[in-house]
Amino acid sequence: MKIRKSLKNNKRFLSACKYAERGWYVFPVHFVTPDRKCSCGDDKCTNIGKHPITHNGLNEATVEKEQIIKWWMERPYANVAIRTGEISGINVIDIDPRHGGDDTFDRLCDEFGSIPDTVMATTGGGGTHIFIQHNNAFHSQNNLMQGVDIKGDGGYVLAEPSNHASGGSYEWELAFHPDEMAPVNLEEANKRLFKYLSELQNPEHSTESEVLNPITNEGNRNGTLTSVAGGLRRRGLDGDQISSILHQFNNDYCSPPLEAVEVERIAHGMMRYQPEPEPPSTIDPSGAVNTQDP
Repeated sequence: MKIRKSLKNNKRFLSACKYAERGWYVFPVHFVTPDRKCSCGDDKCTNIGKHPITHNGLNEATVEKEQIIKWWMERPYANVAIRTGEISGINVIDIDPRHGGDDTFDRLCDEFGSIPDTVMATTGGGGTHIFIQHNNAFHSQNNLMQGVDIKGDGGYVLAEPSNHASGGSYEWELAFHPDEMAPVNLEEANKRLFKYLSELQNPEHSTESEVLNPITNEGNRNGTLTSVAGGLRRRGLDGDQISSILHQFNNDYCSPPLEAVEVERIAHGMMRYQPEPEPPSTIDPSGAVNTQDP
């Protein structure tokens, strides 16, 4: 297919092609218009500039250049999304400082050691995307910990030079650009951190988990237990199951432990929330929002 002259200088199209050449599966998503609205045309859109344009969402992601040309010829301002998981060979740790992600991740690194140099990007909202090699131990999960998401199979992230509703854009960290290095194999590079994160995602497969330093501040104890309880509720656990796990967590990690009545309040207070539904793999032609929020 002949490339339209206007695409030859189109940074989003050229970036999509480059990611595809790297073996990362891409697809177009809606962009943010100059008046900070979503290009889907819905004034009440809650996922501005982030949800798929393609009818079948991330399931249409491809590395085929002809399809990429067709997409960006039709929608030259489309943002660029990279599908994560086995298909592209990458997982992404998504850190959102607006929800405490920086503090959460710093705490993890203080306890388990940092992630060696790997591909990194700054998100349009001021967060960080840390790219690691795909591992089946990880799957897509929002709010794995406070302000920290994992993007894997069934997920995607936006990439440079996509724009954001805040007015910013997604940008590669120059020293950690994918042209400079490959995503690190976390299992080999930091086994303790890998083990902790994988067991956090798959608690039924946990053995003897690594133990964080004792949580001593009362506010931190309450906040941490609430975060843990929220994650368990999203997975579909009921009040009694959450309570049992929280009491164990409280006794193991909190010094001194919170009062049992407070643990019960946190656990059963989560029952007012519904478990997280299975994420849809498609969107309808009207541009309905995909729940996998990059």
